Amino acid sequence: MSNKKEWGKTRLLGKTKYILSYGILAWGIPSVLAFLLLIGFSNQDAIFSFSAYFSDSFITKLITIVLTFSFVGYFLSQWTWIINERNFSKDTEAV
Repeated sequence: MSNKKEWGKTRLLGKTKYILSYGILAWGIPSVLAFLLLIGFSNQDAIFSFSAYFSDSFITKLITIVLTFSFVGYFLSQWTWIINERNFSKDTEAV
């Protein structure tokens, strides 16, 4: 978050909702979709094969990808929460 007012509003969500909203939903899920598109376009046989998307190996890979990107989104949003809170408290103390 770039400014104090914006973070002041965002932090009212609370840490848990912030992590879910910004880390998992806003970063993790779009990253999964982008990654799946990248895989699909890099493997021309799989993108046009409907059965390839519902095979056991694909479902296992999908679960792994979703969990991986969700964890990364969780840790990124945790990190940005800490940084933004630190900057917010510095700015608040300085005033």
